[in-house]
Amino acid sequence: MLTRPPFDPRRVDSPLHRRVNLNFLEYASYVISDRALPALADGLKPVQRRILWALQLSDDGRFTKVAKVVGDTMEFHPHGDASIHEALVVLASKRYLIEGQGNFGNLLTGDPPAAARYIECRLTDLAREVLF
Repeated sequence: MLTRPPFDPRRVDSPLHRRVNLNFLEYASYVISDRALPALADGLKPVQRRILWALQLSDDGRFTKVAKVVGDTMEFHPHGDASIHEALVVLASKRYLIEGQGNFGNLLTGDPPAAARYIECRLTDLAREVLF
């Protein structure tokens, strides 16, 4: 009768263990390089680029509810509305590409931004001329 040795979690030379390690490292490096780090070309993360594109598609010069912009961006960005809302608040706080109206929070005091249904935004003139 052939018996197998008991499972030892410290043994790292099994084929399954190597495959899981390799796949995890590939996925982690993809996430870090393609989603978490800003691109060198424009300094924007993919979610921020998608927000600007959604704003440009519906741009008429008027302020738009952030909830609508988040909904429009979800067409292009499949990672949930909370991440889109946070990225939009960060972009609006910098005031270069997105102009905000309402309570976008304060980094110095730690005040959080208002809910997306209460605040509005639009593209700045700089974003309209330079980006699009």
